[in-house]
Amino acid sequence: MPDLATTKAHLQAVLRYLAEVERLRRRPTFRIADHKRLAIYEAEVTGLPGLALDVVEEETEVWLRLQRLHPQPVPPPPPLLRPWIDLKDDPGARPVLHQEVTLRPQEFQDLPAVAHRKPPGPDGTITLRLDECGYVETALDGYLREAWDPWAAEELPRRRAIRLYDRLFALHQSIETEGAGAPTEVVWGVGMAVWRQDREAISYPLLTQRVELAVDDATLAMAVRPAQREPVVELDLYRYLEIPGVRIVEEFANRFFAGLEEALSPFHRETFEPIVQTAVANLHRGARYWPHERMDPGDRTVPPGGGDLVITDTWVLFARERTTNVLAQDVQRLQLAVEDADQFSGPARTIALGPPTEHPERRPVRVRGIECFGFEPAPGDSQEGELLDL
Repeated sequence: MPDLATTKAHLQAVLRYLAEVERLRRRPTFRIADHKRLAIYEAEVTGLPGLALDVVEEETEVWLRLQRLHPQPVPPPPPLLRPWIDLKDDPGARPVLHQEVTLRPQEFQDLPAVAHRKPPGPDGTITLRLDECGYVETALDGYLREAWDPWAAEELPRRRAIRLYDRLFALHQSIETEGAGAPTEVVWGVGMAVWRQDREAISYPLLTQRVELAVDDATLAMAVRPAQREPVVELDLYRYLEIPGVRIVEEFANRFFAGLEEALSPFHRETFEPIVQTAVANLHRGARYWPHERMDPGDRTVPPGGGDLVITDTWVLFARERTTNVLAQDVQRLQLAVEDADQFSGPARTIALGPPTEHPERRPVRVRGIECFGFEPAPGDSQEGELLDL
């Protein structure tokens, strides 16, 4: 009878084979942009109005909460400026003066005297040039300084927050419409990795956690909550590139998450940083952990990819086609169970070592005058038999 260590080794080999067959069936995604769906990077939303990160609502962890904001209208300019500018409801479009305007009588009644010194044309209008009207530039400077610039400074981030809400709301509605079998899933990536490798350009998080979107019925605020799913270590792309250190990172991550008392959180470094640092140490000789490189700790942008693997401590929220790696996750759980087991049942031993080569001797029994194997008279009835084995 093989010892426990031998049985474990054979079972782990079978499970690794199953996992490898599943991985070979599909080509991994190397860049978030390849999903062609929503992607929101940490640096894009930092400081937005109405946005709260890492909060608790009714004893439920919420990673992102965004209020439903409304745009504020652009402040109206003084009457004498209105003919000279095209005012847009866009805080990114600063008003500029026309070089020339044509005014109808009702438009120049309240203008300074210079306007009335111009003779009207046959249709009663007058044409003014900017270099003839110094008061216009003075009026614009005052309007921009006192009204438009303060409005734009506040409205620019507000409009970004509104666009973000609209994108999340549209995604939420799309998933709700698709139903439980929706082909789209939303994940929160942690530890963005960038690398212009010889075969592929990588821009993908090392860890992902499935999340759920919800809209508050009372306030219409959008909430993003971690789902009750295990985090995924996104190593398939490195395995596809035949990076030797994948096994080390995978085994460390499995042990780390198994012993982690709290769940993965992009806001608590102790829940993910050891895995990131293990990846830096084993996936590429020149790999770097970005927090050790960047000059500004508050800079949450993702650096451009280069010849060396760089992994950050930043996060990204994105949508992708629902992954079909349920088998791979089941295999990972079985691998951990095999490692911790102190004994195995008959089926597990058979899978690992094959069927037994020796069979116990079976004695013949007589049932209704016929001698056969595998039957034994039932208690109290010598004429009936019970099947013992097949």
